[in-house]
Amino acid sequence: MKDYTENGITVIEVPENIQKDQAELLEEKLFNIYNDKKKNIIIDLREINHICSSALGSIVSYKRLLKKEDGDIKLIVSSDELKQLFSITMLNKIFEMYDSKEEAILSFPESN
Repeated sequence: MKDYTENGITVIEVPENIQKDQAELLEEKLFNIYNDKKKNIIIDLREINHICSSALGSIVSYKRLLKKEDGDIKLIVSSDELKQLFSITMLNKIFEMYDSKEEAILSFPESN
C-alpha cells in the first residue's frame, strides 16, 4: 500500500484485498495523512475484490472527520463485485466513486 500526492490530493493505492492486517495499515495511513492536515484523499481500490468491514469503517470514519474540515475521501472502484458491495451497504450514497484517478482528481473543486 503506497501513497503519494498528485495535484495537492493524497492518493492511496491499495494493491490487494483488504483483510484485517491491511485494514490496520490503511487506518494508520489515514491517521498520518489526517495528522499532516491533508484534507483531500483518493483511495484507489481498482486492484482489489474484497474489503473487510474494519477497513470500510476506517474509511467512513475519516471521511466524516475530513468533511468537518471541508475535505473529502473519494474512491476509485472498477470491480463490479465491489460496486455491488457498496450498493448493498448503501455506502455508494456516502462515497463518490470513479473509474479512473483522473476523474477522481478532477472531482475535487481545487483541481479545476
